Amino acid sequence: MLRLSSIESPKLTTDNRQLTTDNIPMKRTLYAALILFLVLHNDFWWWDEDRFLLGLPVGLTYHLLYCLALTVLFWLLVRWAWPDDLDGQDAPQRPQAGGPQQ
Repeated sequence: MLRLSSIESPKLTTDNRQLTTDNIPMKRTLYAALILFLVLHNDFWWWDEDRFLLGLPVGLTYHLLYCLALTVLFWLLVRWAWPDDLDGQDAPQRPQAGGPQQ
C-alpha cells in the first residue's frame, strides 16, 4: 500500500529567475499592469451595448477575455514578483511512516 507520507513533493526552484535587483523594473511594470486591470474591470462602456461577439454578449466576451489576460498577469506576478523570502520556507512536517495512525 502506498502511503502519502512516503511521497516526496517536488521542490519549487527559482533557477530560471535572477534573484537580483534586475527584477525591479519588471516588478514595477507588473504592479502597474495590475492597477490598470483593476481600472479596466469596471467596463461601463459595454453596459448599453446589444451586440454579440463570439456568440456571447459583448460585455460577457470582454470579461471572458479579461479573465484570461488576468490569469497570464497573475502567472507573471508569481514568476517575477514573488517575494524571495517566501521561497525558503519549508512545508509543514508530515508524520513519519510507521508512526501512530489515526
